[in-house]
Amino acid sequence: VIMFAYESLLDNTGNFQDSGDSTPDDVYLSKIPQSNLLINCTESCLNEFRLLKRCQLSVLQCALLLEEYQKVDSFQSFGESYSHIYTGLLIQMATTIGLNRDPAFGGESNNSKNDLLRRKIWYGLIAGDNHQYMQTGIPPSIYPDHYDTKLPWFDEKVSNIADLELERVTIDMMRKKFLAGQEMRKLADLVTNMRENPTIEDLLVNTSGLMFHLRHRLGSFDTILMMDHQNLHYKKVEKTLYMIMYLHALSLLQPVFLHIFYYCQQIRHFDATTFFYNKVLSIWMFVIGNLHNLVYSSSKYFGTGFDLFL
Repeated sequence: VIMFAYESLLDNTGNFQDSGDSTPDDVYLSKIPQSNLLINCTESCLNEFRLLKRCQLSVLQCALLLEEYQKVDSFQSFGESYSHIYTGLLIQMATTIGLNRDPAFGGESNNSKNDLLRRKIWYGLIAGDNHQYMQTGIPPSIYPDHYDTKLPWFDEKVSNIADLELERVTIDMMRKKFLAGQEMRKLADLVTNMRENPTIEDLLVNTSGLMFHLRHRLGSFDTILMMDHQNLHYKKVEKTLYMIMYLHALSLLQPVFLHIFYYCQQIRHFDATTFFYNKVLSIWMFVIGNLHNLVYSSSKYFGTGFDLFL
């Protein structure tokens, strides 16, 4: 948490830039650099627990925060090889303490706040598992038949944080991410099937379905980029999550279209080859054309602190 907070003060050059909305606390904290030894220390503490045995929920939460930090920061090349092992460990820990069963299983629980927390953690794991699957092709660890945990829903009476607007946005975006993930999963399952090659028809139906979902549930890249966050922190979070979801979907669609282009080229179908060539090129130019806004001007569009995540 300390490393996340500190690095969110810095821009992509690693420097603190006072963009005009920085508080005196931001300026003060930016002058106190934090060491990566904090992460080493966290790992050492975490390894004192027998993580594959039944553990406390708080230990799993600590491990989740550590994974989120390492995934965003790529600390010690976490993104190259260790990530899928760690994600598998987290899912194993979660199933060991029963997060794959809805808290209402076997009768209503007496702790609604804890029930909501458990549901949020489980669906956070699903999102992480899906993202890793679609970015690297490593088979997922969570399958729909193996859990009955319900999607979390907002209830101000059982929120585990005092900021109810942030809680509302978090849960709403978690639900949207799950629905988008289902559409992406259909396409990913087709293209990673090692026993049966998908047909062009199947691919086009699923890519069209995903693009339709993006357009009607999330909007377009431009509409997300120009959303007015009104300088409210929870709206900044919402806008950033919209953009991350959109980019994740685009990073799945792009290689699929690229392989369809290769295939059409191979069978010498000139019209289809030209169409998908233009499709692939338009996505690349679209992304490259907005790279400056995402990488160098993200604080202008999303607010200070979100450069790290974008």
